[in-house]
Amino acid sequence: MEENNLLSICIPTYNRDKDLARLLKSINSKFESDIEIIIVDDGSTDNTRACIEEFSSKSDIFIKYTYQENMGRSHALHKAILLAKSEYTVIIDSDDIFTKGGVDIILKNILYLMSNERKKDIAGFIFLCSDFDGVVIGSRFPKGVLIGNMLKLISDYRVFGDKKEVIRTQVIKNVLYTPYENEKRMATSIIWNRVSSNFNVNIVNEVVSMKLYHRDGMSGNIDCIRLKSPKSSAEYYGELLSYHNKVYYSYRYAFRAATNLIRYSIHLKSLFFITKHDLDYKRKVLLFISIPLSALLAIKDSIFCKP
Repeated sequence: MEENNLLSICIPTYNRDKDLARLLKSINSKFESDIEIIIVDDGSTDNTRACIEEFSSKSDIFIKYTYQENMGRSHALHKAILLAKSEYTVIIDSDDIFTKGGVDIILKNILYLMSNERKKDIAGFIFLCSDFDGVVIGSRFPKGVLIGNMLKLISDYRVFGDKKEVIRTQVIKNVLYTPYENEKRMATSIIWNRVSSNFNVNIVNEVVSMKLYHRDGMSGNIDCIRLKSPKSSAEYYGELLSYHNKVYYSYRYAFRAATNLIRYSIHLKSLFFITKHDLDYKRKVLLFISIPLSALLAIKDSIFCKP
């Protein structure tokens, strides 16, 4: 395995052996020698290891497999990214798949960007995702916009729904979060927000992956999952608020960040994640007016989320 491959596919997984087998099968490319797959197994007790061994025996794609005691997705993803050696990295959950030809669409765009003079100004790409029926998740990107800022797309242009980011590996490593001990979830978006503070990306209105939402997955229990990782949640929203009027301009989006920053600060009984940022007068006003809603949400969390 050479360290200058084009694409590292980082897969954190936990007890999804059948889903993982389906995902690995979808990594079907004309450029297998330019790909590495990095799987960090977060303490699975099913047949995950056997599934990987079976795929590896039939494929020429290099697989780097690491097992760790169950610590949570944020720890598994953190480790996977640190192990990545290729020029670009894409993150995909083990219950998702790439579309037919999706990996090659990504690789062809990487090859084009690497030959382009603007490579240093662009961190990578953002593509579309669909559900398993082929319906695009959320909204498509604005027509005619070929280069943009990921955070601005979501906040100012109101692009919503899961997307697939492919970013230069060194850029991701430079902004990678540090997981908190005993906290299992850090929003992956914290990486994309940090990338957005310095870089734009190429916008590609093509679907490259498909997402499956489990009832027992993170998406269906997001508020309670965030509550179990209050430091991670407060850090994410504190940073998001600090980017207001620097990276994005939407007051609606900034108010949401302020509300959740106070919400999780209430749970933590600490002002640390509020005071660590140098917030200007306008952001402080947003924090103040969000207090009543934040308090209501914190009460709701305490009632509906089991300890």
